[in-house]
Amino acid sequence: MSWQHSGEALRKYDFTYDRLNRLLHARMPGAAFEERSITYDNNGNIRMLTRTENGIVIDSMRYSYMGNRLHNVRDYALTPGVNDFRDNGNTGTGQEYSYDANGSMNADLNKGIISISHNLLNQPLVINLIGGKRLEYVYTASGVKLRRRTFNGAVKDSTDYINGMQYEGGILDMYPHAEGYVKINPNNTFQYNYTLKDHLGNTRVVLAQDGTVLQRNNYYPFGKSIDAWDYSGPGSAYKYNYNGKESQIALGLNWNNYGARYYDPQLGRWHVVDPITESQENFSPYNYVSNNSVKNLDPDGRFPILGLLAGAGIGALVGSGIEIASQLYNNGSVDNWSAVGGAALQGTITGAAAGLTGGASLLTTAAVSGGANVIGGAANRAVQGQETTVANVVTDATVGVALGAAGKLVGNAVSSGTNNLSNSAKGKLGEAVTAIKYGAQGYKSAGKTEVLTGGRTATGKPAKAIYDHGMTNIFTGKKLTVESKFNGSTLTPNQAAAQSRVTTPGGLIIDKTTSQGLGNNAKAVTVGTGAGIDSQRNKQP
Repeated sequence: MSWQHSGEALRKYDFTYDRLNRLLHARMPGAAFEERSITYDNNGNIRMLTRTENGIVIDSMRYSYMGNRLHNVRDYALTPGVNDFRDNGNTGTGQEYSYDANGSMNADLNKGIISISHNLLNQPLVINLIGGKRLEYVYTASGVKLRRRTFNGAVKDSTDYINGMQYEGGILDMYPHAEGYVKINPNNTFQYNYTLKDHLGNTRVVLAQDGTVLQRNNYYPFGKSIDAWDYSGPGSAYKYNYNGKESQIALGLNWNNYGARYYDPQLGRWHVVDPITESQENFSPYNYVSNNSVKNLDPDGRFPILGLLAGAGIGALVGSGIEIASQLYNNGSVDNWSAVGGAALQGTITGAAAGLTGGASLLTTAAVSGGANVIGGAANRAVQGQETTVANVVTDATVGVALGAAGKLVGNAVSSGTNNLSNSAKGKLGEAVTAIKYGAQGYKSAGKTEVLTGGRTATGKPAKAIYDHGMTNIFTGKKLTVESKFNGSTLTPNQAAAQSRVTTPGGLIIDKTTSQGLGNNAKAVTVGTGAGIDSQRNKQP
């Protein structure tokens, strides 16, 4: 892998892997900034890792475990580096890390953490460090971070997170846009900044609107910043860097917040069990992306995307192969190569998105593959200059569900599986299906939208209804208000009261998804796919 910032020399890593595709060495000319000599135990926990800075060994770590839980890390390097691992705990092989009954780390002597309390989702609430220092976090019931406060005796700083808006000390500091973020300057002017990212979502460059470079970032393979090569200009301290996740650098914590868990790039592992660890029982629940951080990533700390590139390549081959076979069947020759290209693109998108389901259940696989096929189908028709219709969407979605289920989960299994989901999960599934269906027609959801009911709350404030999607067509600009409902769920009282006040064309659109409908579609397409294969097999040249 190579990269180059403007005005700087070309940088390059050469990677070596073992037979399980785990990273062993990331070598660089002159041994400048390497992570090498990596070994693992049978569960995939890192046993040894050596890190260099300007050719000098700054970390030579030896890990010891109690089961999969980290027990001790010894660092034999003689020269400290910038923000590298520091062996501040026991000088011998005594215990430096401890865990609660859920497998969540609650003490780290090397970072000076004497206790950590967690919420029911195993997210840190209070992190107490030596010297009376502490970090406090507040989350919603579903685990969305709302606040972080740092204490060094008194309150040192406070950050609030509200629907993408980020406040520092109670003052709006920044909010994201599609290609970066808007920084609020002290004089209340708005500065639009843009980020350039690599294939893992790592922020490589932050640019001002006039093209000025505000920040440059470089990374070791397991995510630690190469601080000696990094640059941050005046007023630029963008923290959403490795994998696009916020760095928690206060009080020397140096963790990255992925949502469900916090990742430690100095050690290359999580400190909390994967919430869906039962879906990947062959791996340690603390390992990071199956120890292949150059190819894989973890979107939110709940499961890694495995084989993303391989999935894309296989999908492209399958997609184009089906299109070629179809033309040969119908015409006796391949006379529309643009369609073959479109089919390859559709297969690529479908295959890459299917990588999201690595380690997930068959039901999730079916749902994600169904959604991916809709997106892929829209791209296919765009290549050929065709309009996407609702019929196209239904066809692509059901085919995707059937293929995603891999012939093992169809019909009643899909129906009963979705019926057994929690009400919250059903709601999320309904929202996802709606976004996919309308997305294939060119609509992009901006998320929840609010409409006043005309009434008042018990405290006298204007009452409002919240609907699932405020959508805008990226081609025509047409706006829609859509509420997703799964099975027999109905509008809430506020939603019903505000329905007549929705001003977008067509008023409120209620998009219903049913378990039985998903099951019937999957069953029908599976049967149809088998019949199509038989017809293709019996076609005479």
